[in-house]
Amino acid sequence: MVIDFVMVILLFLYVMLILSFIIKNSTIAFITSMGLIVCAIYMHVNGFGELNNFLTSSFALITLGVGFYVLLRTSIEEVQNGFSDL
Repeated sequence: MVIDFVMVILLFLYVMLILSFIIKNSTIAFITSMGLIVCAIYMHVNGFGELNNFLTSSFALITLGVGFYVLLRTSIEEVQNGFSDL
């Protein structure tokens, strides 16, 4: 199976999300979660290259859920902290 460009972007985004949790930077987590949402929507519509079945759709929905959760969580925490990390 050929490595698709979307897979590389998703791997990069998940690594950036983990790094943002390690260094506790909410701005990077916020931007990364928006990228996860965009990639999840693209995956849900087009799939991974030749694959477009139930497995890719469920992975896209899980990625969409993770992206929305992190986006909402970081934005609410920044509002409560008074945007001190920016």
